[in-house]
Formats: sequence, structure tokens, C-alpha cells
Amino acid sequence: MSEHDDLFDFDIGESASSSAQSKPAPSVTGKTATTTVSGWKFVLGSVMGVAIFAGVLVAMGTRLEHQDLTPPDASTQEKARQTLAEQAVRIENSALQLQADKPDNAVLQSIADATSTYADGLGGVWIPWPNGAPTGYTNPPVETEPATDLDSATLVEELMTFSDTARQGLEGTPSEQQRDLDAMALGAQFLAMNLSEAEKLTPTPTCGDVDLAAAGSAANTTSVLEAADAARQWLETDAANMAAGSRVAELERIDALSKFEEYILRSGTADTRTAFAAYPELEEGETYTSSALALLTARLLESAVQSDAAGRDAIFSFTCSLYLDSGERNAALPLPGL
Repeated sequence: MSEHDDLFDFDIGESASSSAQSKPAPSVTGKTATTTVSGWKFVLGSVMGVAIFAGVLVAMGTRLEHQDLTPPDASTQEKARQTLAEQAVRIENSALQLQADKPDNAVLQSIADATSTYADGLGGVWIPWPNGAPTGYTNPPVETEPATDLDSATLVEELMTFSDTARQGLEGTPSEQQRDLDAMALGAQFLAMNLSEAEKLTPTPTCGDVDLAAAGSAANTTSVLEAADAARQWLETDAANMAAGSRVAELERIDALSKFEEYILRSGTADTRTAFAAYPELEEGETYTSSALALLTARLLESAVQSDAAGRDAIFSFTCSLYLDSGERNAALPLPGL
């Protein structure tokens, strides 16, 4: 189990959870569809209970012909969660299928790894009877197999669809879980951009229209302001160590951050910035740039869940635009800001 498996942890009872996780489902191309519910447990409890109860009865030798084992209708939220989990598993399977012909393709491997994390965090694809339905019953179909005409362009489209769906969120989702969905959405966006660039596909996905004024107005908290200012200073440090002719994009990013800070202040946010931000202690493989992006992305995602739809879109596009290349995007995967 990865460190991101329990993104959405709502307990529905130890027996239900452990029973479901002990039954692996048949293989679907590469990744198995699963009943794992390490996340989003609160929307799976009632429907899982029926299937688990049926399994217990069968194990005890109980005759089922007079028992109604039909799972109750799933809620709107559970249907949306299941659809998103199916998308994640389908993308993982698609990446693995394409990688079979390109075993050294690191981008496809990163897609498979990241979307496996997303599927696990969402609770997996729920199948009532993973070992086969009782007589008279059938498991509902799941859409986890790759497209028959699969290619890299199709995979990019799937990633963008997943990103858009995750950004829309699930009805009734607490703000902390919506932040995690936004991180998945941003990660899927990065994966689509990386694959498109690596395969030289056109058109290449973009971060959308970046509106600094709208983003600053939406993310108008002191925590975002302080993070943006610290990030700007750390980015300036790394940029200063680059050759003069190779840091144009970095300087443009620093300028965008300065303007972003000004728009936050114009919205009425108190100026709590310090003259000099403390430098982070870098671990192996980290840079001031990666630390700056991680800090600011985390604060922006926290702020986005408190904004309206237009504000969330503005924050998302701005956050995405802060990552200049595939190397920076890769360093943030699978869940930027978390």
C-alpha cells in the first residue's frame, strides 16, 4: 500500500473493510478491478454490506433462493466516485498496454504509477462479488479496459477527461477531500502534458488562460501570500545560479509571482510578508525550485476549495502554469501539493 492509499479515510466498520479487501477481482487487461475501499468508505458502506453478507451466507452453506441479495441503488455521489475510479484504472491499463511495445518509456510508466495511486485513493472500482455472483445475480459491468483503437493521443484525451472530472468534484465532498481531488486533477493534467510533449502530439494540452488578477483575488489569504513570497525568493536564488541566457522562463515566472502577490494585496489581504523568507532544508534530489513549487501548490489547493467555480478555475490554471517543464512536473507527481 502506498503512502497515498488512504487519501479519503472514512471508517465504515472493520469487518466490511477487511472482507472486501481480501477478495481480489479478475484481471482487467493489466490492472485488476478491485473492491479495495481505503478511501471514500462513507459512500460504499451500504452496498458493500449486502455483498459481504451474501458471501458470509454462502460460506456457511445457507441457501440463497429466498434471500434478496440485490445491492441497493448507489447514491449519486457513489456513482460519480465509481466512474472516476473506473477512469483511473482504465488509464493505468491503457498506459501499461502501450508500454508493452515501449518498455523503456518512462512517461507511460509514470502514468501507470500515478493513476494506480489515484484509483487506490478513490477506493478502487467496486464489484459486489469479485469471485463471481451468486446464482441468479450478475456483477454490474465496469469500464476499465483500454479503448480498442488505443494510441498515445487517446491516452492524453483520457487523462484530460479524468482531470476535468476530478476538478468538478463529487457532490457533498468535504473540502479536504476536494483538495485531494484537485491534486489528482493537476497530476493528470501534468501527465497529459508530459506524454503529449514526449510523443510530439498536437495540439498539446495547456494550462488554459492564466488570469493573475482573478487568481490573486480568489486566493486572497495571508497563507497564500506568504507562500508566494517565499517561493518567489527561493526561485530567485536558483535563477541567479543559472546562465544569463538560459533563465528567461524562470524570470518570467518570478515576475508573474510578484504580480500575483500584488493582486492578493489589492483584494484587501493584510501584508504579512517578511523581508527574507527562511530557506528550506533540502533533502536529496530537492532544489529551492521544487520546494517553492511544492509549498505554493499546497497553499493554492487549500485556497481553491474555498473559492467559487470561477475562482477555482483561475487558481488551477495559475498553479499549473508555475511548472515550466516536464522535469518540474515529474517531481511533483503523483499528487502535486500533497
